[in-house]
Amino acid sequence: VDFARGLIQHRIFLTSYLRKQTESRQLEAPVNRGRIYRIVSTSKPVKRHNKLSAQPDSDTLINRLSNPNGFWRDTAQRLLAERNEPGLADRLRPLVSFRTARSSLGRLHTLWTLEALGSLDLATIRTAFHDPDPMVAASAVRAAEPFLRGPRAKDFFSLFTGSSLPAARRTQLAILLTFSGIDSPEAEAATRALMLSVGTNRLWQTAAISGLKHRELPFLQWLATSPPATNGTDSVERRTPLLGLLAQCVANEADGNRVGQFCDFVATPTLDARLRTPLVAGFISGLQPLPKDKNTLPRQILIPEEPKAFLELRTSLATNEQALVDRVSLGLSWPGKVRPAGMIAAAPLNATEQASYNRGKELYTTICGACHQPHGRGQEGLAPPLLNSEWVLGSNQRLIRIVLHGVRDAITVGGTKYALNMPALGEALTDEQIADALTYVRHEWGHTAPAVSPELVKGIRATESKRDDSWTEPELLKQP
Repeated sequence: VDFARGLIQHRIFLTSYLRKQTESRQLEAPVNRGRIYRIVSTSKPVKRHNKLSAQPDSDTLINRLSNPNGFWRDTAQRLLAERNEPGLADRLRPLVSFRTARSSLGRLHTLWTLEALGSLDLATIRTAFHDPDPMVAASAVRAAEPFLRGPRAKDFFSLFTGSSLPAARRTQLAILLTFSGIDSPEAEAATRALMLSVGTNRLWQTAAISGLKHRELPFLQWLATSPPATNGTDSVERRTPLLGLLAQCVANEADGNRVGQFCDFVATPTLDARLRTPLVAGFISGLQPLPKDKNTLPRQILIPEEPKAFLELRTSLATNEQALVDRVSLGLSWPGKVRPAGMIAAAPLNATEQASYNRGKELYTTICGACHQPHGRGQEGLAPPLLNSEWVLGSNQRLIRIVLHGVRDAITVGGTKYALNMPALGEALTDEQIADALTYVRHEWGHTAPAVSPELVKGIRATESKRDDSWTEPELLKQP
């Protein structure tokens, strides 16, 4: 493919330097140039294919569902779903069975064609679930998801539980992913049974908790107190990684009531003592990082009352474990809690600043959130964290310069060096929009930094009006 167009970036990601280069060479002008070449053999004729869409009958399309070439399978599946001819589903159902159709890929595409036609039923799902190919069986679980929340849920659940559960790990993983997101007694029972076989496999641990939104704490309490299974693959020690992840989820959710219940549970005298440290350590990993400014508290989770039993654990723990309790206490707040000496309170926003914050929240979601993430923790390989970042909470003038012109090369955030480039946004955003977005990130996630005014942004923009390149860290550190 030969591109003859110089401008392919979205305007938000276009640096001032690149914009000038593009315009000076008029690269934005040719909108109809470009050539697509096909590379073919010179020693044999080019093979010609008839268009599937031109086939008058569906037999050819059905046969192509088993074609070794994925393009033909996908195209045939799409065309069959679009045609939706009378009686088509009845012709397809026998081809889901491995006793009728040899190609496992054909059976897989036939299953999803029936799903697209709205013609799946219990018998078809059962046939696919007992397929010797784990991929087909796993797809049967996925295809059954709408039924597992419907009036015949118990009938479908009976397919995937009990003695008929397949041994293939891929299929079991599909069941875990599906069932963990369904809040019903049948799904919960199956999820718990599979969780006991998760062990230390991180993929399975993540799958186990992926659908447990708002239900992590009950599962944590059950997993920490239920006796180990007798299958030889379960033990208290093997459960600790999963328990740590569940505890991290409780902290990430930051629901005060559930966090308070978590603290009470950890302090329960009957809890296996071997689980306390992994549970607390996992919970801490979900708390906001400690700010570099020692006079500033991290964001605190407000819980209903002081977790006295949890705090009293400190007297019975080893020195290294006492520090874990102290860290949890630093991340929590409750009515009547005394702020540690020297810690400053969050600076409240006035009405004008609050309106700027509200507008900034929308801007952050549409422009910044995809890279820095809604939680502000950044994304590996894409963007550094804004949460408790010295660049966010430090000099507002440096922060404005970064947004106006971007930053390139290595930059250190929270002691970690990131070699990532941020595009300039000065051409895309107004002074007020930049002020709004920065006010938001400087006062979100428990941050207490002052708001940023449009007047300050306007002044920095005027000062740096002749700059046409992004900033480097050494250059920024020379700025006020």
